[in-house]
Amino acid sequence: GQVGVDEVGKSTALPVSILGRATSGHVVLGFTAEAAGTATVRIFDLTGREVYRQAVQAITGANRTTLMPAGLAAGAYILRVDAAGKAGVVKFGIE
Repeated sequence: GQVGVDEVGKSTALPVSILGRATSGHVVLGFTAEAAGTATVRIFDLTGREVYRQAVQAITGANRTTLMPAGLAAGAYILRVDAAGKAGVVKFGIE
């Protein structure tokens, strides 16, 4: 998209990480939000197909959320968190 003058220097990145080992039904997510509110967590397979979506209530600062995506097959996935106008992405695998 286009960047306005007032947006220069503002980071749109949201720090996000997978905590511990992800399994087909249990993924622990950590992320840092600049403001409290609803965050949308989505998991995509490597073809870009959304395979899981959950809305979570975020607090300002460090957040830890346990996701229970049923039946994810072994393989690589991409997790995206959108919160307060920022987005964070992390790649993870399920064995």
